[in-house]
Amino acid sequence: MDPIRRLIRDKLSEKGLSMKEASERLDRNHAYLQQYLERGIPARLPESVRPQLAAMLDLKEEQLKGASNHNPALDIKDSFTFPNIPAQISTQEWPKDVPVLGVVAGGDNGFFDLNGQVVDYVRRPPGVASAVNVYALYIVGESMRPRYEPGQLVYVNPDRPPSIGNDVVIEMTADDGEVGRCQIKNLIRRTATKVVVQQYNPSREIEIPAARIKRLSRVLTLADLMGL
Repeated sequence: MDPIRRLIRDKLSEKGLSMKEASERLDRNHAYLQQYLERGIPARLPESVRPQLAAMLDLKEEQLKGASNHNPALDIKDSFTFPNIPAQISTQEWPKDVPVLGVVAGGDNGFFDLNGQVVDYVRRPPGVASAVNVYALYIVGESMRPRYEPGQLVYVNPDRPPSIGNDVVIEMTADDGEVGRCQIKNLIRRTATKVVVQQYNPSREIEIPAARIKRLSRVLTLADLMGL
């Protein structure tokens, strides 16, 4: 466990606060701090949370920043293997209204469940300025390393049809017709009866019957987000 997470855990214990109680005091989902402390999601404590949490734990905000001199204005570029966003682009001017959906890890092969909770809000890049249903989530598991690391933020647009070669969120159909488990994979083939996707870690192709898929949502690249 890294020093910041250890410090938060120790201070919560010292003050007799549960992770659930502290999360609710932060006006977050009740499992917010549990995901951060135990699952590493999000990878970094968001700028919007640090001041409140520091005050609650009688800490200085700087104690929750770490020693990396991290600039939260550039968080968006950390989710992609693309060149850095040019310095002249000010991400601080983008509205901070894209919901980050909570996820719960669900076994092998990178499966996860969307828990229906909004755990944070992140910046809206210009390429999705009018995308009503765009959302973000934090990667769970290691099945897509090195493309995505656990705790990494990705943006998803369920209204933008994916193309071959795109990374996608695959929402499986549950037995009752509702959305079942989800996974993120790379789309490599698609027919009327099946979808074939690529997993990176370990590397293998996975064939899924089309009838088992409720929805394929495109994971947006930096070019998509910048409107290029």
